[in-house]
Amino acid sequence: MGVWKPLDAAVRLFRQKAGEAARSGNEAAERVFEDQAVRMEALRCHYRTLRNAAVWIEDVHGYLGARNARAKTKYLKDLRAMIDDEIRNARAMIRLWKDARPVWMMIAEIGETPFIYGMNFADHLEKKIALMKKHRLDRPWIDPDYMFRFAGDPYLSK
Repeated sequence: MGVWKPLDAAVRLFRQKAGEAARSGNEAAERVFEDQAVRMEALRCHYRTLRNAAVWIEDVHGYLGARNARAKTKYLKDLRAMIDDEIRNARAMIRLWKDARPVWMMIAEIGETPFIYGMNFADHLEKKIALMKKHRLDRPWIDPDYMFRFAGDPYLSK
């Protein structure tokens, strides 16, 4: 949790410097500072998603292993708070994607690849938000056979 304040301070500093450069007429410096501010904001969103993924792992497995209702309730509360946080985070990423002047993320203009997002990045985030909202109140569960099931499996009984 110690990373948020320094990241926020860096964003504020870069925004301040961009403003100073703009007022002085130094467009090149303004672009550099704006670029760095946007990259710091994107980094904050990325770190937030990583943090929330770790919380998901802890809370889902904690819930599944909990031996009493009190512990299960605590894990559910924390899990739902994480989902709310990740929804806000995804919305921040969408705003950054749509509004930021600098190009801050590698994209494949011809379409997605397994390693690079395409121009539909915001659409993926919107779907993520919709899924989180839809399943926010679900009880945690992990399919124990998820690795062994795939679409079109000829051996799967119908």
